[in-house]
Amino acid sequence: VTCPANLTVSLDADVCVAVVNFTSPTATDNCQVAGVVQSHMPGATFAKGATQVDFFAEDSVGRASACAFFVIAQDTQLPAISCPADVAVNSTLGVCGKVVTYTAPVGTDNCAGASTSAAGQNVGSGGTFGVGSNTETFTVTDASGNTRSCSFAVHVQDVEPPVIVCPSDIAVTGVHCGEVVNYSMPNATDNCAVTAPARLSGLASGATFPIGDTLVTYYVEDPSGNSASCSFVVSVTDTVAPTISCPSDISLAATQGLCARTISYSAPTSNDNCAVTQVLRAAGPASGASFAVGTTAVTFGAEDAAGLVANCTFQVEVLDTQAPQISCPAPQSLPTSAGLCQASAVSYAAPTALDNCNLAGAPVLLSGQASGTDFNTGVTVQVFQATDLAGLTANCTMQVTVTDTEVPAITCPADVQVAAAAGVCTATATFATPVGTDNCPGATTTRVQGLASGSSSFPVGVTTQQFRVTDGHGAQASCQFTVTVVDQQPPVITCPSNITLSRANGMCGRSVTFSPATATDNCGSGGVTISLAVGQASGTFFSVGRTEQMYTAVDGAGLSASCYFSVTVVDDEQPTISCPSNVAVNTAPAGACSARVVYTTPTTSDNCLVAGTAVNGTFGSNGTFPLGVTVETHAVWDEEDLMSTCSFTVTVTDAESPVVTACPSDVALANTLNQCGRVVTYASVQATDNCDGAGSVITQVSGNVSGAFYPVGRTVQGFLVQDAAGNQATCVFNVDIADQQAPALTCPSNIVVNTTGQCGQTVTFAAPTYSDNCPGSVLTQLTGPASGSFYPVGVTSHSFRVVDAAGFATTCSFTVTVVDAELPVITCPADKNQTTDANVCTSLVTFTPPVGTDNCNVGTVRAFGRGPNTNFNLGDSMVVYQAADSSFNGQSCSFTVTVRDAQAPVAVCPSNIQTTTSSLVCTAPVTYTTPTTSDNCAVAGLTMTGGLSSGSQFPLGLTGITYQVADPSGNT
Repeated sequence: VTCPANLTVSLDADVCVAVVNFTSPTATDNCQVAGVVQSHMPGATFAKGATQVDFFAEDSVGRASACAFFVIAQDTQLPAISCPADVAVNSTLGVCGKVVTYTAPVGTDNCAGASTSAAGQNVGSGGTFGVGSNTETFTVTDASGNTRSCSFAVHVQDVEPPVIVCPSDIAVTGVHCGEVVNYSMPNATDNCAVTAPARLSGLASGATFPIGDTLVTYYVEDPSGNSASCSFVVSVTDTVAPTISCPSDISLAATQGLCARTISYSAPTSNDNCAVTQVLRAAGPASGASFAVGTTAVTFGAEDAAGLVANCTFQVEVLDTQAPQISCPAPQSLPTSAGLCQASAVSYAAPTALDNCNLAGAPVLLSGQASGTDFNTGVTVQVFQATDLAGLTANCTMQVTVTDTEVPAITCPADVQVAAAAGVCTATATFATPVGTDNCPGATTTRVQGLASGSSSFPVGVTTQQFRVTDGHGAQASCQFTVTVVDQQPPVITCPSNITLSRANGMCGRSVTFSPATATDNCGSGGVTISLAVGQASGTFFSVGRTEQMYTAVDGAGLSASCYFSVTVVDDEQPTISCPSNVAVNTAPAGACSARVVYTTPTTSDNCLVAGTAVNGTFGSNGTFPLGVTVETHAVWDEEDLMSTCSFTVTVTDAESPVVTACPSDVALANTLNQCGRVVTYASVQATDNCDGAGSVITQVSGNVSGAFYPVGRTVQGFLVQDAAGNQATCVFNVDIADQQAPALTCPSNIVVNTTGQCGQTVTFAAPTYSDNCPGSVLTQLTGPASGSFYPVGVTSHSFRVVDAAGFATTCSFTVTVVDAELPVITCPADKNQTTDANVCTSLVTFTPPVGTDNCNVGTVRAFGRGPNTNFNLGDSMVVYQAADSSFNGQSCSFTVTVRDAQAPVAVCPSNIQTTTSSLVCTAPVTYTTPTTSDNCAVAGLTMTGGLSSGSQFPLGLTGITYQVADPSGNT
């Protein structure tokens, strides 16, 4: 018999046994195997551990053989353990941690004998967990040494803000536009740790603070990001008034013609330790204003922001340098008084005076005669003077001229009248020659017009005789009389012969010309006036018939004579007549086949007068004319019985349209559901006519037949009715099919995408789908970018609207959400190793603060530790920076600053000691002061490395004493 090799198997899952299959041993014999016996059959259940399987074979003669092998069942299944869920709590008020209790986990196993243990670093249930993440780990180990662990976190969050206390408000005064102010730094505390206060606003202690109130704010933050701030006010008061400087005094002359002057001056200059807020004029006119004659004070004030004021004043003097203006009365020219050679009591107006300012008084007479006195003939010069208040003067003059204007006297004889001598046009006349007189001697008389007395040459008519007397001053006087010679002989007149002519063509007369009458007279024909007394002038229009003409001749003496002749114009022209145009009318009234026609009476004319008219028509004006053409004839004759005729036609046409007696009304219906129209039926069209009754023809010219399918919209149904005369009527109605079915619209589903390296994402989307029962729908995007646009982080809304041809609208919407799930990137500087600075236990550490980057916006803050350019304490200090983006994704980095103490401590021994031996011995007791020590950090200890301690017996000679001092860093 041969057994198989030992068999190693694992226990079945979740039980502490294993069902094992194996190949049973085989037995052979030279004869025959009588039987085989085995302790375990294949498929038997084996316990954990090694189990021996025995085989026994016996042949037919009783000889036996045996073998065995082991089935080793190993426990390879790990035990199970389940930790409680992570715990998140807030720190206890005032404590940088929290007492947390939890149920400790207990492990289980498929076999017995498993045990559970806690990790050594565990705080344990009921312990105080520090702020931050604390990991509790438990391990279960089964009897076979298989282990499994679980962990959970206890997160203690510090939500307690730090406390910061600022100094009280500070108030100072100063002479500058700002003062140096020192203040105590705010005091900050926290239940855990706190950073040094940072100034958010205002100025640092020791800085120069400007005038006014400055708000100083400090901020403090603990490692958990809790923060607090405080503020105080630094008030600096300005006590220094501004300075102001006015321009120099001004002295100028007044403007010509005015008692003032427009004066411009420079604006005052001002200054202040801070700034002048305004410069105001407190008194006096503004620059560019008018200043009166005299002295005017102008005052300005300057004010600074603190309300402090300073003033200055300057004087403006305006001088009057203009003399007054004086105007004398106009010169006077006066005649002498009657019968005298002078003018008595001559009066004149007082002169007038003006000044740009004021006069000292009325003008005065410097030379000449006073008003109201007598002035002799000739020219008298009057001089006047005006004076103003400034003492300036002006003169004017006037002249008084007295002229002898009294004319001499002269008297002429009465008018003389005589008759002309026979056959001539003159006569002889005699009269007394006049002699003039004057108020002054020396007057002379002369004949200036006419003939001397006794002359025979006085002509027919009136001769004016004029005599003039002139006195010694050239004054003159005249008188005149007439000598009239009367003509008593009438003229002789001759007329042309009688005239007979035909009328002018088309006129009731004609223009006739003839020679005028002629005349002679004893005084010559030149003095004879010939006039047409009766009739018409030559060359004028003479009417048909006989016109009597009379001429009259009048000579210069008014004597007259007359003569006569006649002008006869003969009428031989026929009258004219003009008929109206042919008349074309339509049948009337409605329904008749005839028409009452009123036409314009024919117009007639004659070169003279129309005697009468007649009509030879069938119906006449206002008659009823039948359908067709009718001829109308009219005649006219004049007073000479000359006659003319004219004719025209009257045409009556059937222009009356048929009458539609039945036209369907407009049809307004809604569409059939899901169809772009509907079937419509309507009544038939009917019509009548004025002439041929119901014989009119009805034809459909537009639209669809009744019972047809009509599309959405308006279909115009048109029918034409035509009578025998071609007159037409129409029947029109509308079939309106309204689309009352709104379109359907489906938007894509909401879209959510993540950013990939950018602060947004390009997003494409399928266009919304829409449909309608009719064509013509239009899809419009109302809001949101187009598909394929770049979308920013956040939610962007899209809305679409589809409007069909009927104006029905349907809208839909969806959103595109771009999520920023990308963490920011921040890289801290490498760990830094420095030694302490000289004589201090700290080191000033400089590093570049890391700055986070992100696909979107990112901010970087120092979450823990000290900042750059600050003193780090001895040992290891962790500095943590945190970057967070606008989507609250955060990432942090840290580095360690290690400060080592490389400075040796200092030991100062007492001075060397020299002493003498004690009496009777060769030694001396010596006491000395322990050496003093110091270190930049701390002294760890002082050790004597050689010599004797203080108080010992020192032997004769030189004994060296050595001490060694060491600090905690091992420097000695």
